[in-house]
Amino acid sequence: MERQEMERLWETFFAKYKKTEGDGTTWWAPWRVWSGGHTLEMLMSRCPQGTRFRLFVDGQRVEEVEGFDGLWAQLATWEKQFPGVFVAERFFAEMAEALE
Repeated sequence: MERQEMERLWETFFAKYKKTEGDGTTWWAPWRVWSGGHTLEMLMSRCPQGTRFRLFVDGQRVEEVEGFDGLWAQLATWEKQFPGVFVAERFFAEMAEALE
């Protein structure tokens, strides 16, 4: 799957499922999948400072990256760090299925 399609999926998912709390300046949307007996969650958030992605595996925060460029830079690293648990192609394919 190409980056442009992955970004489109995140933007569509975010627009449909975003939530806010407090003063309404920060919005977030989590996407969770189950793989190999583990949970994998990525949370996309937007605030006046920009877009951020946070990765959690089995409820433990792994990393936070800034913007889509930061996300693209980490996908291969996360696949190596969590083999069989984080598979970017599967992660985004499941997101696409949920949006159908």
